[in-house]
Amino acid sequence: MAIEIDIKIKKVVTDGEMIVESNVALNRYFSFGDRTDFYTETGTGVYARRGTIQFAGTDNDIISKIEANIYKNDCDSVGIRIYDVTNTLVIAEKTGIVSTDLDNVEDLGAISNLPSDPALFEIQLIKVGAGTTPRCRMGGLVITT
Repeated sequence: MAIEIDIKIKKVVTDGEMIVESNVALNRYFSFGDRTDFYTETGTGVYARRGTIQFAGTDNDIISKIEANIYKNDCDSVGIRIYDVTNTLVIAEKTGIVSTDLDNVEDLGAISNLPSDPALFEIQLIKVGAGTTPRCRMGGLVITT
């Protein structure tokens, strides 16, 4: 896991006093694959777990955006969702992805149902449609807080 920190500082001057406001964004990068492949995949027509993330809860953390390097191989479309297995809720989901580009990055859209207490999130993939070797492939995930 690689961590990138973006810090933006804004200076505000009021009656001769300088007040510094800061906005810190933290990107968490998750890579998937093994010694021979740079991705994880599934060939099933139902959501399949391809990884897990421990979320600290909104009392300690927040998620503002989730993006995934995801693409299809020989099927109609693919999808991804982040699923809270602790509370049985969908956090984010993107379906209908039709790109075959290995560098395709998809924003998972609206983030919802974030729990206040710690929870285990699954990264789940699904493929839609048939083919000779139908697969949904994911190379990585970026979570922005």
